[in-house]
Amino acid sequence: MESIARCIFWTLVLFAVQGAVATLSSSSNIAVDLERRVVNIFEDMHNHPVSITRDGGNIQVRTRKSDGNAMMHLSEIKRTSLHPDQFKPFLQNFQSEFPKVNAMCQNVKPLTAANRNNGHRVGVKSVLKFPFPLTDRLMIHWKYLILDRCTNEHMLFLSEEANDELLSEHHTARDKEKYVLGRTFLCAYWIRPLCNDSGEVVGSRVQYLFSGDTGGRVPKHVENAVGPKTALDSIQGLIKYVERNKI
Repeated sequence: MESIARCIFWTLVLFAVQGAVATLSSSSNIAVDLERRVVNIFEDMHNHPVSITRDGGNIQVRTRKSDGNAMMHLSEIKRTSLHPDQFKPFLQNFQSEFPKVNAMCQNVKPLTAANRNNGHRVGVKSVLKFPFPLTDRLMIHWKYLILDRCTNEHMLFLSEEANDELLSEHHTARDKEKYVLGRTFLCAYWIRPLCNDSGEVVGSRVQYLFSGDTGGRVPKHVENAVGPKTALDSIQGLIKYVERNKI
């Protein structure tokens, strides 16, 4: 009997380990796929029409038609004198600092810790303030942070992909009564260095994208009109935040 019990015990342990490895592998694969998607989207952004331009063309917002009728909005500051590492505090403290960048965001609450079992991603719940009579929105998604992707290059992205476990555990009955659940297909910040002929870092190129569905009964033409302005505000808000808080 003892040998049978020991056999059952180690069988259960083996299944648990295999399950943990499979979860980690799946999370890592999702992260790699999303990162590749972010890079491809930004590399292709200049093939899409300009919606807004500022600062003599240094700041641009472009709109890309995504799957179905969904729109993806991309913004870019081609050159800023800020060093890429000056963006690190914002990226590292996204949960507390994002509401200071985006006035629509009331708060960002972490739902999980970054650990190996979930591929170092963090689950987050964001509440967005919408103007009356629209109901406030709730977003529940994963956050991925890649610092020093290359030297002085940083990326942060959010996605609802594979967020079923987050929704089942953290989308509460109270949330369902109080908020409309929105969707974040993909949202990202990418900060890259600009160098002079000597290889010295002299500034940054900053890009932002958002693709999602705010949910509820917001007319598509209203959502599509607001999208470019929100993309502009998001990237300009980030620059202002970093300028205020730079060391």
